[in-house]
Order: sequence, then C-alpha cells, then structure tokens
Amino acid sequence: MHTPAVRFHEEQRFTQPWVWAVVVVAAAAAWVGLLAVVRDPEDDGARWFVVLLAVFVGVGLPLLFALARLTVEVLADRVEIRYRPFVSRTILLGSVVAAEAVTYHPVREYGGWGIKGWSRRKLAYNVRGDRGVLLTLADGRTVLIGSQRPDDLAAALRPGLSTPTVER
Repeated sequence: MHTPAVRFHEEQRFTQPWVWAVVVVAAAAAWVGLLAVVRDPEDDGARWFVVLLAVFVGVGLPLLFALARLTVEVLADRVEIRYRPFVSRTILLGSVVAAEAVTYHPVREYGGWGIKGWSRRKLAYNVRGDRGVLLTLADGRTVLIGSQRPDDLAAALRPGLSTPTVER
C-alpha cells in the first residue's frame, strides 16, 4: 500500500509554564482536600465526593494535559487534525476555498485554547500562541488551526486548494 507524502507535519503540546502552574495548583488542592477528609473519619457525606474529585482532578487533570497534543498533517488531498485524546478530523482540500496565515486573539475570538467555538460555523483547534491558519470551507464555515509555523502550513495547503489564497 502506498503511503501519501506528507507536505507538512507539526505537533504541539501544552508546555506553557502558566498552564502547568494552574494544573499543579488544582491537583494539589484536590489532594489537600482528600487529606482533610481522610483525617476526619466523622465526615462520611463528603468522603466519596472528595475521593472522586482527588482522582479526577489530582490524577486525571495532570494526565490529560500531559497526554494532550495537537498534530496537523497536510497531504496532497487533505489536512488531518488530531487533537488527542479528544478528536480526529480530516478536511478534504477540495472543500477549502481559502487558507490564510493569521494572527488572532484566542480568548476574545474563540474563548481560549483547546477545541474552541463549538459552532458549526466557526471552530478552532489550538494549543498555544496567537498564530494559525484560517481555513474557509466551501459552505462558509471557518476552521482555525493554531500553529507555531503558520506560513509553512499555509504554503503546504496552497497546492491542493481549488482557489487562490490570500495572505495577511
């Protein structure tokens, strides 16, 4: 079986110190709450809630951020977006009418970083920074792909598009 050539590949992770500071503080707070419940054997009502909270926040949250990654690959006919462990999406380049490298405001325009927008009309996949490539699909929807190399990503997309793209 022939493997199509990859024109562009980028993998991003949550490596920002401020993100990890928030994750560590939340996990530590969950563990402190668990210790408080363990030391107070009379408080059975809150025990299970705090144990679950400690497991989900104290273990699950750091694990989730450690495993999360955004991988973008451009092949001859498609762009593959994998935001592990959440979603995987393939966009056929024939359905993309424009791709432009942009600077955007993650919080103001999309509500932050992650899989954002949750709208059928405007969606973003991003991990860090304020740069990316804005895809306009034939049906009018837009998809923003956050990238640390947006110019390279836009250039890799251009040969597969049905119409010329605009650069800002």
